[in-house]
Amino acid sequence: MSESSISTTRRIEYIDAIKGFSILWVVIYHFNDFLPGVLPQWAQSPFRMPLFFFMSGIFFRERKSFGEFVVKKINTLIVPFIFFYCAVKTYQACFSLASATAGKGEFHFD
Repeated sequence: MSESSISTTRRIEYIDAIKGFSILWVVIYHFNDFLPGVLPQWAQSPFRMPLFFFMSGIFFRERKSFGEFVVKKINTLIVPFIFFYCAVKTYQACFSLASATAGKGEFHFD
């Protein structure tokens, strides 16, 4: 990797540590569904998600224009969502067709 391709932005380690802690907190919280009663009371606090969102948005960089912001969000969120939605629906349709023709001979979408 060349020197010019390395990012010059500095990371603030304690911010990354807090974000990592909040991610682990959310994961551990969801394990409570499988292991009820194992988590201490403080781990069940509703503060875990606001902490993560606050720490993730604390260094939000404003774009040059609102249009640039919208285009970036469409390219990073909407386009992948549409792609994977269509891929999953295509898989479901093929699976439904294969199971329907193998058994009853009828075809339907779920």
